[in-house]
Amino acid sequence: PPENKEVKTSIKKVKGTVLNFSISKQVILNHTGEEVYKFLKSKFLEDYKKRKEEIIKREKSKPDRIPITSISIKKYLDKYIRYWRGQHSRMKTESGKSMAIHYIDAYQSVRVSILGKLLPEEKNGL
Repeated sequence: PPENKEVKTSIKKVKGTVLNFSISKQVILNHTGEEVYKFLKSKFLEDYKKRKEEIIKREKSKPDRIPITSISIKKYLDKYIRYWRGQHSRMKTESGKSMAIHYIDAYQSVRVSILGKLLPEEKNGL
């Protein structure tokens, strides 16, 4: 898909928190660590707040559901999936290749949890 195409989803607000994102927390922490989780969460919440403000401004009321365009999260995940695919093809050892596959799977898993689909495979099958 084109890079500028926005991936849309919607989330329900519960006491000021975001439900959808918490589904991915353990996956992110297990596979990629606290730093990645905090970054993705901040991007998600930033987008959530921006959308909420736009809707309140337009409709003069607080919405129950807020559409999210997770384009910044999508770009971040896709960048690292492609990076680890490249690393996999350059790795000389089995343990190196295994580590790259681990990260590809982790980022793909996070991508599915947040955006609902995998980044399509490339020529090398990853």
